[in-house]
Amino acid sequence: MKPISLLQAIGLAWFVTSIVLQIGTTVFFLLWLRRRGAKLIFGLTGVPGYLELQYLDLCRRQARSAKTILTLRVILLINVLLAAIVVVPLVIMT
Repeated sequence: MKPISLLQAIGLAWFVTSIVLQIGTTVFFLLWLRRRGAKLIFGLTGVPGYLELQYLDLCRRQARSAKTILTLRVILLINVLLAAIVVVPLVIMT
């Protein structure tokens, strides 16, 4: 096995960081929603969009805007998808 290049190392760091950020923010978001009184079904918390839908429902009940948090969650998801699309072929090609 040959050593990875600097570009591959940077790509892998981006991919790992994006995954860790996505998982970490999802866990934090889950715990935060539970403290706010959102009714969550544990088996569905890993389904993309479920926590966001529950947050949107919570914001509607409290007459608040959900735009900021939902925008951040979408940006994090797009970051994970872009990292996977760019890095996986880069690593596989070696």
